[in-house]
Amino acid sequence: MLKITQLRIDITTTDGHFEATIPFDSGLNIIRGDNTTGKSTALECVLYCLGMEELLGGRNEKTMQSVLKDEIEEHGWKFPVIESAVSLEISNGEETVVIKRAVKSTSRDPRLVELYKGPAISNPSNEYSSDFMFLHDPGAATDIEYGFHNFLEAFMGVTLPHVEQFSGGERKLYMQCVFPSFYIEQKSGWSDFMATIPNFGIRGVKNRAVEFILGLDAIENIRKKQDLAQRKAELLGEWRSTYKSMASIAKRINGRIVGIEKNPTTLINSKDIQIRIFHNEQETPFGDYVFGLHELLRQTQLEPISKAGANRDSMASKLEKLIDELNEKRFYSDRIITDISDESNRLSALSIQLQNLNTDLNKNRTALKIENYGAQLKMRISKKICPTCQQPIKDFLLPQEIDQPPLGVEQNISFLEEQKKWSMYT
Repeated sequence: MLKITQLRIDITTTDGHFEATIPFDSGLNIIRGDNTTGKSTALECVLYCLGMEELLGGRNEKTMQSVLKDEIEEHGWKFPVIESAVSLEISNGEETVVIKRAVKSTSRDPRLVELYKGPAISNPSNEYSSDFMFLHDPGAATDIEYGFHNFLEAFMGVTLPHVEQFSGGERKLYMQCVFPSFYIEQKSGWSDFMATIPNFGIRGVKNRAVEFILGLDAIENIRKKQDLAQRKAELLGEWRSTYKSMASIAKRINGRIVGIEKNPTTLINSKDIQIRIFHNEQETPFGDYVFGLHELLRQTQLEPISKAGANRDSMASKLEKLIDELNEKRFYSDRIITDISDESNRLSALSIQLQNLNTDLNKNRTALKIENYGAQLKMRISKKICPTCQQPIKDFLLPQEIDQPPLGVEQNISFLEEQKKWSMYT
């Protein structure tokens, strides 16, 4: 569920600050006004706050009206815009939040979103905490901590499916693919109900969006079809692998496989599958070859055996030599088994270390992205100044008299990347 309750527009110009707040009630809302009074701008601001401005034909501030970027006109006077931002208050029936996003700013990237946890427009208060998130970058729909569209999906209580893409594999049916069904853009939307839908490389994106909205099982059927196709490929691989192993075994004993093909087929009689051996310049069924060996063994057993005492000394010497060789091989075998066990434990530890490094690296890279987009806390303590005594403070949990600061985010990333290289090549 998504309910829009308030829209706020803030514009700072060379002549001062301008603002407008538009409330939305439950049910049908009609915004009425003359031409060039801001009706389209208001609706576009709603899309912009939700990160859906791709429906307008682009991304970020480029899609917004000039009143938010260039100049504002009042009573015939025009004032250049210095900074501007839009805020949207939304509710899911249980929780209310405010989304704030800069349009024109010298300090914040338009991909940065500030999220206030409370009705900060309809009920202003300094008690609401805020978080920074990002959009229109890889991870915006999947990053649990910082991805804005991932948050919006959870906030609305929906689970977007994974669908087939042109390049193979699957990707999520993004929010931007679903919203055109609920928003008709006046310039091109009336000619095609979903004219502004971005495809993101998704195969049949319009069909997938409608199927999801209507709750049809087509997406699940497509997934099952893909699973069956994958299972078919796996079975084909297993068949060919088994055939290759059988052919390899037959080749080692100078034979070949007959009665079965390299590729799967249902027209197989198991009685026809056999190994044929090349023996005495002719091809013999494996069963006949084994029978011949049994016959040779029987004849060998019928031959007289020399007495044990006649060869006792030579046999004892050979046995002693074999025992020495066996003990030597057992010694090396034990060493190899120990080495394998040690290497296995080391590999397991390195694998866990590498996984932790990748997790920390991704978190630091995302944090750096948020920081580069202009995310800064409003509290004075974020500027390393004590809010009580106004004295400089250090932002780490070490005694304040220690001058050695901890690593910054960029230094953390460099350090983690070096650790990752070391773990991979060690």
